Amino acid sequence: MPPLQYKLFCSFFICLVFIALNMASNQRSFTIDKDNNCFCKDGKPFRYISGSMHYFRVPRCHWNDRLMKIRAAGLNVVESYIAWHVHEQTPGQYDFSGENDIFEFIKLAQKNGLLVILRPGPFIDAERDFGGLPWWLLKKKDIKLRTSKDEFFIKAVQDWYAVLLPKLRPFVYCNGGPVVMLQIENEYGSYFACDKDYLEQLQQFYTKYLESSVILFSVDDGFRENELKCGSLPTTFRTVDFGPTKDVAHGFDILRKLQPKGPLVNTEYYTGWLDHWGEPHQKRATELVVDQLDIVLQQNASVNLYMFEGGTNFGFTNGAELMKDGEFQPEPTSYDYDAPLSEAGDPTEKYFALRKLISKYLEIPQMPVPGPTPKVAYGKVSLPKMITIFDALPYLTPDGPVKSQYPKSMEDLDQSYGFILYRTKIISSDLSNTMTIKIDALRDRSVIMVDKVLQCRLNRGDNIQAGIKSGQELDILVENQGRVNYKYGSFTSLYDPKGIIGNVTLNGEILENWEIFPLPLNNTARIPWESIETNSHDTNGIPSFYFGEFSANEVNDTFMKTSLFTKGQAFVNNFNIGRYWTPMGPQQTLFVPLSAIKKVPEMNRVMLFEVDGLIKDPTEAFIEFVDKPIWKD
Repeated sequence: MPPLQYKLFCSFFICLVFIALNMASNQRSFTIDKDNNCFCKDGKPFRYISGSMHYFRVPRCHWNDRLMKIRAAGLNVVESYIAWHVHEQTPGQYDFSGENDIFEFIKLAQKNGLLVILRPGPFIDAERDFGGLPWWLLKKKDIKLRTSKDEFFIKAVQDWYAVLLPKLRPFVYCNGGPVVMLQIENEYGSYFACDKDYLEQLQQFYTKYLESSVILFSVDDGFRENELKCGSLPTTFRTVDFGPTKDVAHGFDILRKLQPKGPLVNTEYYTGWLDHWGEPHQKRATELVVDQLDIVLQQNASVNLYMFEGGTNFGFTNGAELMKDGEFQPEPTSYDYDAPLSEAGDPTEKYFALRKLISKYLEIPQMPVPGPTPKVAYGKVSLPKMITIFDALPYLTPDGPVKSQYPKSMEDLDQSYGFILYRTKIISSDLSNTMTIKIDALRDRSVIMVDKVLQCRLNRGDNIQAGIKSGQELDILVENQGRVNYKYGSFTSLYDPKGIIGNVTLNGEILENWEIFPLPLNNTARIPWESIETNSHDTNGIPSFYFGEFSANEVNDTFMKTSLFTKGQAFVNNFNIGRYWTPMGPQQTLFVPLSAIKKVPEMNRVMLFEVDGLIKDPTEAFIEFVDKPIWKD
């Protein structure tokens, strides 16, 4: 090689080495430094303060606004569950579009300077229907959930992860994305199975698709040592959860006993709490939340604030809890959680108090805090047009009923959510005036009608006595109020199919030959409400649909006040806003995002399915759009 070419070659080689070394020194990494009890980001000690925001509870049109507010509060990480049930509503059909585009959510987080922690379950609890598991798993009647003992369940999880995890790989931190940690399962130590083989299988799925590119962690109650042992593997990073009413030192002491080295992490530090129908709106005092968080941060711990914004359980997505005494407690539509950002994403007193505290530990971004999103009080909207459930059946079930000798569950009929109507003729040898109707397993609430006359309303476990004669027609409308996401006490099963599970008896005689009408209410646009005549007659308690419309000169968020109505489901432009249960409370309004509203010249259609049917005069029926939420005292 001539001298000049040799010199050029050497210079070129030296440049390549320099570039390679420089790239190596700038390689992105997020690791655990056990010796120094901290995380390391790009080789430097790192502590995170994170906030929970669930993409599936916040309308996509508001994702960027909420992420900006999270960053403006000084947080450097956003955390979210991944809700399997919204992405695979039908087996093998995956939806990551529109409101389900978690990848766009991750991109927006990174754009706003936030790292991301994801919790893909497969079970997430989260006060969601079936704990985020897809409803169709319950088609297998003997399914063993959250365990390696059921091949059907494991295969379903494996198929789901085979789609999800490769899509997440480009977003992992070492690949240029913001995702630094992924949780395996969720509070698994509280589940009876304590199946380490199951956890190992989940871990193998993660490593298969993500290799060792991201930290895998578990979380369990910080005050229950047995749960911390059951809910994790030696190869996963343990974290705890506890709220501001607990002793911080004690919670971390138990964690240190099982995990002597590494950073301390509270993955769910509760800024508020969840609501149940019929109870006061839950609140946690700002001073308590801030003072106890200060103690957590003084331990050099990392923390995730659960929730930073709660959001909304739109449609039928809320879950339910079974209490120790067997009481069934469904969660309401609002998931406000008394969080630093309200259900509508507005900064609260708690937000600014936490921001001030966080500034002691992390550098607050030099940016103004985005203010509340605009709200509009569109005012009263008359709902004069009404059609009973019986008159609506031809439109909602155009193929007619399913015929069966005995009742079938929703899952048996491939129905995901909503309502289901069971109908049969009374054929009885008992000629007594008063008969007792018994439903083996009612899931969850029903309206009993005979010859289209209201008899009563039943909850899980109730029976009734009614004057029913042979030859009359019996209709039972059943509402799925949300599949169980958590069971207190002996947490032995999540199995909670909906509808009528078992038989219906009349004075001990089994009723047969049923017509069954699935009513998921995803096709209500078929009801020709424009052609329905204004009707002023009393429905006498029969479940009915009410219709009206309004115009909007400007499009912004609003709240629907349902004070005239009792219980049911609300829709705006065929978007299922959620459940209302006005007398029970605590919520008296439903959050309606701007994405559901149309601007003039288009009109906005409002529909309420009033289950308890207590409107005496439909011509006087109305709802009201207001600019702030209302809670029952």
